[in-house]
Amino acid sequence: MIRCLSLCLFLVAGSAVAQEQPAANNSPPNLSAEEQQIHQFFADFETATRADSVDEQIQFFDFDELTRDIVEQSGVAMPPGLQSQLATVMQTQIKQQFELLDAPWTRHRIVRIEFSDDKSIADVFVRSWSVELGTARESYLLKKIDDQWRICDVSQLSIGVSMVALSSLGLRDTMQSNIASELVYAMQKITQCATECAQGNVYAAMDHIDGILGYPMPESMQALRWTLSAIIHGAIDPEKTIESLEKAEAFGESTLLADYLRGEAYLELGRFEVAINHFRDYVNHFGADADAYYSLGYALEQLDRIDEAIDAYKAALADTPESVDNVSALALALPDSRKEEFVTFYRNLPDPTSSFEQVGDAFVYASDAPALRTLIDTMVTIDPAAEYMDYYRAMLEHLEGNYRVAFDSLAESLSQMDTEAEARTWYEYALCDAARQCDRIDQAYAMCVDKAQAIDTLTNRTDIQGEPLPDAASQATIDALLEKYLLEHDNAFDALMLVGRSHAGREEYPAASECFVKAMSSTDDPDERYEALEECVYCYVSMDRALDAYNEFEPKSDVVEILEYALDDGEALTEILEKFQADEPDSLRFVWTTLQEMLEQGEYQPGLDRVDLALSEAGLSGDGGYEETSLVVYRTRFLIGLKRYDDAILAAHSLAEDSREFIRALVYAAKGDRRQFDIAYQRCLAAEGMYGAESFAEAPEVPVQWLPDSSEQTGDEAEVPFSPYTQVRRVVLLLDEPRSVNAGSVIAASREIGEPLYAIDRRQMTAEEDDYVFQASDYSVIVATQRCRYFIQAGDGPYLHNADLLAEDLDTDEELSELIRQHSAWLAIDIFQWPQGIDQDSACEIPDNAGKLLAQFARQLVGDGATVAIHSDMQIATRCNEEFFVKLSSDTPISAFEAAE
Repeated sequence: MIRCLSLCLFLVAGSAVAQEQPAANNSPPNLSAEEQQIHQFFADFETATRADSVDEQIQFFDFDELTRDIVEQSGVAMPPGLQSQLATVMQTQIKQQFELLDAPWTRHRIVRIEFSDDKSIADVFVRSWSVELGTARESYLLKKIDDQWRICDVSQLSIGVSMVALSSLGLRDTMQSNIASELVYAMQKITQCATECAQGNVYAAMDHIDGILGYPMPESMQALRWTLSAIIHGAIDPEKTIESLEKAEAFGESTLLADYLRGEAYLELGRFEVAINHFRDYVNHFGADADAYYSLGYALEQLDRIDEAIDAYKAALADTPESVDNVSALALALPDSRKEEFVTFYRNLPDPTSSFEQVGDAFVYASDAPALRTLIDTMVTIDPAAEYMDYYRAMLEHLEGNYRVAFDSLAESLSQMDTEAEARTWYEYALCDAARQCDRIDQAYAMCVDKAQAIDTLTNRTDIQGEPLPDAASQATIDALLEKYLLEHDNAFDALMLVGRSHAGREEYPAASECFVKAMSSTDDPDERYEALEECVYCYVSMDRALDAYNEFEPKSDVVEILEYALDDGEALTEILEKFQADEPDSLRFVWTTLQEMLEQGEYQPGLDRVDLALSEAGLSGDGGYEETSLVVYRTRFLIGLKRYDDAILAAHSLAEDSREFIRALVYAAKGDRRQFDIAYQRCLAAEGMYGAESFAEAPEVPVQWLPDSSEQTGDEAEVPFSPYTQVRRVVLLLDEPRSVNAGSVIAASREIGEPLYAIDRRQMTAEEDDYVFQASDYSVIVATQRCRYFIQAGDGPYLHNADLLAEDLDTDEELSELIRQHSAWLAIDIFQWPQGIDQDSACEIPDNAGKLLAQFARQLVGDGATVAIHSDMQIATRCNEEFFVKLSSDTPISAFEAAE
């Protein structure tokens, strides 16, 4: 996936950064003079990728010529001065990408050279390798300028777009489009996304690509946007990867990389057969690829097709012998009688000695003793003094059940090791792991420097699957060790918590809760006390003693808060809440409801008295926290009700700006001062604090006609952030039989719902065009209407290719699961573009009319054939019937799925 993420840099600069390196070019014999020049050019370029400064790589480009080609292909008239500035910008940008990527080539191979008739231009297909990125394939356009070959364009073949082509499209759209501001914002996000990718910050990169969710974008950038989305989400969200690839292809960008990304997505989803097909399509079209073969082998192993998996790993190593991961995977896949087959591949690694630890750890983790023995025997012939040889010999003894031998070996190594040595961590863990299976608990504990890790390991009497160890130490031995540990640490808080968690991990809840009670008593720190209380309450819940926890521990408010998380809604929790309300009716959790009721019923003086009592008894810190602020706000609202406006304004002075302006606005509303209300209203919203537009809408002090119409709001007033938990962006409908989705059927549906559309071809699609239908493929359609865009897609067969796994993933009731298992086709519809603001950090909410239109299109297209509806972002399912569509087209479309949560 690192290799995929690095492609983002190419997408931004338009350049496939030279990604990998050669050790020797080994040019074939009988080359022409020009071919020899090209081979020497890339040999020198490879050397430049390993230089301390990227300036040496930059010298291989001619940015003036590159810029001239960009301007010519864009069709934009650009004066020479501005064109020169663009060349400087391109050079700076590409230099930054080289610096961020930092992936020197280890070797390369020139696959093909095609010259122009006059031999002044060469299109060169180059395969390169690097430690950081694996393998890459690029096509370099070289031109002979002043008798020197220079790079004037680069195409990353897995993406299928060149630097010049991409840049010319962007230039044309920037100069000619009417939505330049949106383009600038989106490109800024894409650049930030690529930068984060280059630095390995996948989640930050996702924030940036998701930051342009819903944004309008020039057509030339749409495929890029969705390809980027597929690459980024490929590391985290497989379904979003698949969705993004479908959109990229709908906008005309079908790349060889798509098969690789789909393979990884379906592998993550457990659709191994589907993943295998995609990986094979990828290597058949794109050529050998170590990463693809590795994933292919893994998928084949999951289906117990071991011989095919072995062939895949060997194919990976035939192409990229540097791949340590494939060496490990091959060794683990080989039957015990064939382990020797991986030895040759291990010896062919660039540095077998430095790879010893990585491969050895893989074998230990997989508990593969024959593979580890073969590795050790091989390493002895390469470097018998290799670092950590003693460790892996001991682990081999451990894997073969010789725990005492393993213990003695590790103990000997530790006796000669510095107490600060980093390696002690895993040596001590291995020592304790062996000790707990051969009655050497006390000796292991005495030898370990990290006593906490020792306690965790030595007191665990189960194996990695959670099964009891046959030779585990007795309970008495474990208890004695824990008592010793507590005495050594004077029953300190951390020691008590560690021992308590040790007991809890073994489901010894009475002993665990005893430790946690002592821990609470041992500390004055409120955070530590809450931590111990929480652990103790969970122990009581595990013993079915939730009510005892409430009765025995203080403060009750904290106990109840913990129980609300620990217990499911039911009689036990209801009983505790009722008891709590009877015991502490003045608790703030009940005061809020009382105060709100008194405010709504106009009981202003009793309400003021009640809130003053709550403020005096709540024991608040006076730091202006949420609880204190909320009480003060209620107090001022009761003062407003009593027409004590000046007192309300004075009371609000102690509040933060947003709360203060909220109260000021309510005061002016109650006094009938519209001008002052509007000022305070805008100041409150601008503060972006606890109170927003919805707070004013719910306040009886404010006349409804004073509030702005949400449909007429513009700018910041309308910018409520989009949330997948409160809105519906994408719906997948499971069908009892296939439905045809094409431009004709969508146009017919649009007429039925009163939104007549017309069909266009790809050349007519622009960011400004509206009210159209575009047939993107045989099974997908893009719809534009009311400044929004929709993507409609249909498929035969189960959604995500496996109905049984889909039912399992969605985890619904049995009746709904059976409907999921029975579906034979599907239709998905989503809103992927809607009106946005520029000055914000995330997408705005989807307009109400757009959500309703989604529901109407879905209803018309599926008729009565849908059985189940899936909220794609939340991964929840519900029955699809007429009631579902009514709720989906209401003002709160999320209500259609609320029963499923």
